Amino acid sequence: MVDSRMTPIDIESEMKQLKRVVRGYSCSQVETLIKTFIKDYESVLLEAANARNELELAKNELSRFHASENILKDAIILAQRSADETRTNAHKEADLIVEEARQKALQTEQEAKHTVAWLQQDMERLRNERINFVIEFKGLLSAFLERIQRLENEPPDTPETATVLVETNVE
Repeated sequence: MVDSRMTPIDIESEMKQLKRVVRGYSCSQVETLIKTFIKDYESVLLEAANARNELELAKNELSRFHASENILKDAIILAQRSADETRTNAHKEADLIVEEARQKALQTEQEAKHTVAWLQQDMERLRNERINFVIEFKGLLSAFLERIQRLENEPPDTPETATVLVETNVE
């Protein structure tokens, strides 16, 4: 787009091409006014150029801010997803740990039941052995007591006494 506005140089050039007339404004005043206008116009153009530059810088900065905002939004979304995944994984791991603990508890319970059953059988076997021992020992004691009583009732140094003594030693 071509800028059709006059520049201070254009105004000065146009001023030099003006015709001078006898009855017009004072040339010196018109020239002073035009010079003031040129200075002011140059100032306005400079300010406008500065404003355009500042606007362009602001637009660039705004663009960078938008890019940063998008990056931050993406980072927040990624962090949220990561947190959600971590939370989900933690729940899954906790569930696995609980299930593993349940399985171990069941296994321990089964082993304990098996051990209790084995111990009960062993205790029953030991009770039976004790009962059998007591019965056999009572029988043995009764047999010895019976022999002792026979020995007490028999006269000393008889052949039967020697036989009982020999039989007792043999068993």
